[in-house]
Amino acid sequence: MEMTFRWYGSKFDTVTLKQIRQIPGVRGVITTLYDTQPGEVWTREAIRAMKEEVEAAGLHIAGIESVNIEDEEGTSDKSPLINRETMTGYRREVMELIDMHIYKQSRELMELSDLAKKIMKDVLSRKDELKYGFAYVNIGDDMYAHSVNVCAMSVLVADFMEMSNEQIEDIAVGAILHDIGLRYVTIPYENVEISTLNNREQFDYKKHVIHGYSTVQEENWLSDISKTIILSHHELLDGNGYPFRSKGSRIKPEVRIVAVCDIFDSMLHGIGHEKKDINYTISYLEENCGTLYDEKVTNILLGLIK
Repeated sequence: MEMTFRWYGSKFDTVTLKQIRQIPGVRGVITTLYDTQPGEVWTREAIRAMKEEVEAAGLHIAGIESVNIEDEEGTSDKSPLINRETMTGYRREVMELIDMHIYKQSRELMELSDLAKKIMKDVLSRKDELKYGFAYVNIGDDMYAHSVNVCAMSVLVADFMEMSNEQIEDIAVGAILHDIGLRYVTIPYENVEISTLNNREQFDYKKHVIHGYSTVQEENWLSDISKTIILSHHELLDGNGYPFRSKGSRIKPEVRIVAVCDIFDSMLHGIGHEKKDINYTISYLEENCGTLYDEKVTNILLGLIK
């Protein structure tokens, strides 16, 4: 079996093709074109230039993660939550901080908290542009991109719900840290439908909320709400979520916001799920609005995306 390495292009990735070429057994890269703006079609010239750059390093393109295409009605006139290049930079910062983090060490957690506040500031500074919705931008299919996406969407939804700045900040910080426990999960979870695994494997995955909470439990600078988001973002209104099977009003409003944004992004990018397209994901939320997920939160998010 050929070994491949995910690479984000020389403009966005600190890892070079030369370094990848030196990894034993790796001959292919999986890549994408992050400098393409939302709604644009990738040109043959851009793909050819990427191919030539990779082949010049003695490698080949084993796959391209996603393609932006125009639909019959043309491109969206909605703005992204945050521009693609900035979002990609945030993803890279999250990746570096999470990968450096040592269990229960505060420094990286505090830097992630500061990053969440930057994302919050970026989103809220553009809320007039975003009041009629936003164009969803794919910056990757990993937990780092997922954390950035959930943070940004949760901030906007919380603002639409007229929450205070303090509440929105707690939500932003909890959202960027919500899946930090995935670092300690030993089974593959990307593009995997967790519900199809055996009981032991499901249990191992579901423990990520406990791992995440125990990582931050003693951090006195972190609010109780942010900690609760990390612990409880997989609870469902009908009581069939985890870890406590909390039901209805026992699930805090801040947690409900992150839960909806989390499931939306998780299904699109295969975090604990097989990847689904956006139409399937929207239909899933519509079908479970008010039963599994908070009705008001779900309707706000869907209204911003559709």
